[in-house]
Amino acid sequence: QPFSFANFEILYMLAEWKIFHFNGGLKLGHYGFLSSDWTSPVFTLFIAVKGSLYTFLGDHFMISVPIEIPIGIYTQNMQKFFNLIAGLEVTFDPTGPIINPVSTSAFFALGFEYSFLDLETKEGFVRQIHYYKPYFKFTLLY
Repeated sequence: QPFSFANFEILYMLAEWKIFHFNGGLKLGHYGFLSSDWTSPVFTLFIAVKGSLYTFLGDHFMISVPIEIPIGIYTQNMQKFFNLIAGLEVTFDPTGPIINPVSTSAFFALGFEYSFLDLETKEGFVRQIHYYKPYFKFTLLY
């Protein structure tokens, strides 16, 4: 089972074309993993390259495709770690416009996240795991 104690991310708009926009940035944090056949949990402190490609549909909708590749800078009880996180998110702003929202806007988002994990513990257990996680997100601007 995956768990995380803390994450901090910074994203900047790096490119803007007629239809598509691209954000890029970094993420710092912690990922840990538990399994009943391991003697102790494995975890990593990581830095990740993060980006998202997104577009706007009218005044009320935005579609985003985020991607993240964490790189372990400190690992505990782990010999090999590779993780790829991607997904799709549809965001709705009922008041609009979503491109330049007013300060009292509320966003509603539906999405899913896909995570591929390939790790090997110090005891030699190898795991290749595919996680699919649907989610609902509410954002309030103030």
